[in-house]
Amino acid sequence: AGVKRNKALLYGAVASTAIQAIIEVKDAYAPTYGFSYGDLAAGAAGSFLPLLQYHVPATKALQIKISYYKHDDFYYQQFPYAQLIDDYMNQTYWLSASVNDWLPKGSKAEKIWPDFLTIAGGWGVANDLNLYYTRKNLVENKGKGHFEYYVSMDIDWRKIIKQNTAFKRVLTYSLNHVKLPLPTVKFGTSTKAYWAFW
Repeated sequence: AGVKRNKALLYGAVASTAIQAIIEVKDAYAPTYGFSYGDLAAGAAGSFLPLLQYHVPATKALQIKISYYKHDDFYYQQFPYAQLIDDYMNQTYWLSASVNDWLPKGSKAEKIWPDFLTIAGGWGVANDLNLYYTRKNLVENKGKGHFEYYVSMDIDWRKIIKQNTAFKRVLTYSLNHVKLPLPTVKFGTSTKAYWAFW
């Protein structure tokens, strides 16, 4: 649109946060949702991250990612026409950091650590939140779900695919929003290690 990149990033961040705020206000009047400061803060953080990366180059090492795997079929049993975007029990959100971007250039550590390999921290909800989504005993079950946290490895596709064409840039950008199933340790309701976790 001919807008300078820094202004475009600012306008995008403000507009995205405003849209998120409108959705939260709508949820505030829904019978089973309510306004969520956490949702609004998470949406704003994601909206402003590209602007932060523009002004603070060190943050370019960070990538927000998502993974989805149907560990539990409960949601679709309750809502046959549901969409996976609302299936929170089977979604995991990740923040991936490209380690080599933060290591001193030319250091021994930088030479040892594979450039494409990243460390990722994940967040999701445990299946006990299903008690709330039965829509039975909403008051008794509200707030009784538990969070789960993950530590894993991931891939930074920017370090594998050369960004020398528009197609490759779009491909890399898209791939870097999806967390690959790699060795993971889960913390929360229980501690468990996985050879591969979505």
